[in-house]
Amino acid sequence: MSQTPAAWLARLKVAFPRWSIQRVTAGSGTGFTASRGLPGGRSQSLYAPTLAELEYELGIATRAGPPGAGADVGRPHHKERLARLTLVGECEMTVLADRVAVVTGASSGIGAGLAAMLADEGARVVLAARRGEELERVAAGIRRAGGVAVPVVTDLADDESMARLLTRTAAELGPVDVLVNNAGFGLWKPLDETGIDEWDHTFAVNVRAAAYLCTAVLPGMQARRFGRVINIGSEAAVTIVPGLAAYCVSKHALRALTEVIQDANHDNGIKAWIICPGFVDTDMGEVVPGTNPLNFLRISEVVDMARYLIRLDYNVKLGPEILIRTMRNPMTT
Repeated sequence: MSQTPAAWLARLKVAFPRWSIQRVTAGSGTGFTASRGLPGGRSQSLYAPTLAELEYELGIATRAGPPGAGADVGRPHHKERLARLTLVGECEMTVLADRVAVVTGASSGIGAGLAAMLADEGARVVLAARRGEELERVAAGIRRAGGVAVPVVTDLADDESMARLLTRTAAELGPVDVLVNNAGFGLWKPLDETGIDEWDHTFAVNVRAAAYLCTAVLPGMQARRFGRVINIGSEAAVTIVPGLAAYCVSKHALRALTEVIQDANHDNGIKAWIICPGFVDTDMGEVVPGTNPLNFLRISEVVDMARYLIRLDYNVKLGPEILIRTMRNPMTT
């Protein structure tokens, strides 16, 4: 089903928030313009006779960066990415074009995969984790693919470190449009063997950091009427695993946090999900003894689910709990 010109124009204004987009009269017909301010008092303007052509040009311009920044607008990867965007009716969905995403726990595993996916979808991505060398490696891979990646060494158990993460994000890229709380910590210990310091650290990383970052970015998302929050939970967020006492309880709390965010923001253009995978082929999967990694989920399968959620039409609500399990039992050989 195709969209009306008015609906298409309204969607472009949401998808490209830093551009002023208008319908204009040009000669004997009509066309569409888009303009944005640039550093140093400069500006950039685009014109196209149709909305389809304008959206294509906007997608290239936002990915290429400001004129004179050394970016080659004609590089193949820009067109290739545009060609892969999901079609809704006759319109290309460019929901992440010119958006800013922050991904925690981005130095490896699911976080690194999600960061690369978001960059591939057009977002400018900030990578947050404690391991600086690994962050640089992930960022370099994103840049080689034509994306924008800013690594920021961050301790999610430290408020000042998280504040610096948000300050640098705002200074270098702008306000956060997509927040991925992926970082996690877990111990294979039953309740009676888990020390209070271990409870504190588990909740600091798995729950408190997510609450801190969500609290900081949600007001801006509400003001711009656009936001996506992806929390990475676990099958332990929907079941009880006595051997993962603190981890299990913390992931149940993260699920509740996600539901609070979604229920409070239905009318604000904000969507929140908690993806709850079973065992995944990451270092975290090795915490539980007696498992069979051959039966684990792959990182790419979790990333593909996140990509699907990001691409959903504005009016589609799914979740917020997204449970992903394996057909094969990960506890058997």
